[in-house]
Amino acid sequence: DFYPFRIITVTFIRAFFIEFFSSWCGACVSYAPTYKKLANELKSWSSIVQIAAVDCADEKNLNLCREHQVDSFPSLRYFKYSSKNAKDAVLFVGDKYDLNKLPLEIAEFVKNDWSNQRPENWPTFDPVNHNIQFEEIWLSLPISVTHLLLAVENEPARTSWAVQLMDIMTALRHMLMIEIPRKAIIDNENLVALKSWIYTMKKYLPGTIGMRRLLFRLNSWINKISNEVTAEQWLQKINDLQGQLGQPLPSNTSYLACRGSAKHFRGFSCGIWTIIHAMSVQAYAIEKDNALFNANTDLIEPFHQFIWRFFSCAECARHFHEGVLKRNMSYVFSEDGVMWFWMTHNIVNKFIAKTGTEDPLFPKQQFPPKIICMECQNPAGFFDELAVFHFMLRYYSSVKTDSLRLVVNYKVNDFENGKLANMEVKHLSPDIPVGAFNVDAAEVAAEIHEMNQKHKWNQVGSGNYGGSSMKQSFSVLWLSMIAVVVLFVYMKYRQNRSKIWKTFYYNDYKL
Repeated sequence: DFYPFRIITVTFIRAFFIEFFSSWCGACVSYAPTYKKLANELKSWSSIVQIAAVDCADEKNLNLCREHQVDSFPSLRYFKYSSKNAKDAVLFVGDKYDLNKLPLEIAEFVKNDWSNQRPENWPTFDPVNHNIQFEEIWLSLPISVTHLLLAVENEPARTSWAVQLMDIMTALRHMLMIEIPRKAIIDNENLVALKSWIYTMKKYLPGTIGMRRLLFRLNSWINKISNEVTAEQWLQKINDLQGQLGQPLPSNTSYLACRGSAKHFRGFSCGIWTIIHAMSVQAYAIEKDNALFNANTDLIEPFHQFIWRFFSCAECARHFHEGVLKRNMSYVFSEDGVMWFWMTHNIVNKFIAKTGTEDPLFPKQQFPPKIICMECQNPAGFFDELAVFHFMLRYYSSVKTDSLRLVVNYKVNDFENGKLANMEVKHLSPDIPVGAFNVDAAEVAAEIHEMNQKHKWNQVGSGNYGGSSMKQSFSVLWLSMIAVVVLFVYMKYRQNRSKIWKTFYYNDYKL
């Protein structure tokens, strides 16, 4: 419901963004759902700028619409703070259908309004010093304040130019719990491809120790399957491992650097690229001195087969598959794995940029842009591959641990209804170990310990509380022999009792 706008001759204590429409106008009817969606999205801004509407087909609004010279519909206008008449209105001439940009343009109106008038009851919109930390701002606010601030940059937020653990975790969870079990039955070549991909992630995917242990156990389990695995069995195993390891892939994670301006933008597609780039760098770091390592068979091909067989975007998978088949992949060096994925990703970005399916707030561009790597491009605008290689090693080996609960760089999308999604956030950059940790020895030791425990202790319900059956038999034998000896001695004692006492009495043993 829109604000009931009726009188425009009073002095406004807030700004207004108003649609002048006519209820009989077909274009207005068509635009109504878009404008209502805008109003709902900006409802939390109402103390500063109110979204409203005026029906010029209503007779009681005729003079109002005539005063504002509204001669076409729908017409959008911004009324500044303390507006008194029609002269204070600014006609909006932008794209009124673009709900990605429209709120930003309204925010620009508000920013200019604040700069010119400085309303006392409005918050501060001055940009902060780029060196200031969010903790400093947060600690300086009164306890009653529940809002933080809006971080706006000309370029995408710095979190968008960082490898985030949250993106890897969220993409991995989506992969394991949604993408893979889309297939009701995984068998034959699909099972082979899945085994290869899980093993490759187990070796090279950076993450927390819990994530690494989950991949180790998942790899051990799936390698024991020879025929097929159903989606139900797969999900049950993932849930079991999650429970055993304390939920290393929590359900409340969401994308950070990979978050798009809308749910259908970026997300998993960005996350899967983050995963494979990070894996390629880890593989190089681990295998660069290993003459037996082949980046094609050990890294590229497992990823290729996974995308081809399990990635839910069929067209994307087909394009990637065809691209791989066109190239000579007989052998690549360890460093070529890093550069092959860099080159392929840029080819994909270039293709998507031509299709018009990219996120309008994150347009596809060749990576890395100059903003994060000046030395990666020469004066002619071509990439220096050696510089790019060293940049990729630095960039994808530095996994940031910013998260929903522990955030260092806030973005527009981190706020819901004007508030940060998690307001207990007051700590920055947590010290969480992240890497391609080798947990094999620890996991094998844990398996051996578990087997020994099962071997040593039987189930309580069986009534056997001791050790093995062999040990039990041995103990019973000894107890039986001891019982026989004791019985024999006792019987001899009964037979000779009188003789013993006579000997004792008639000799010099009297007291």
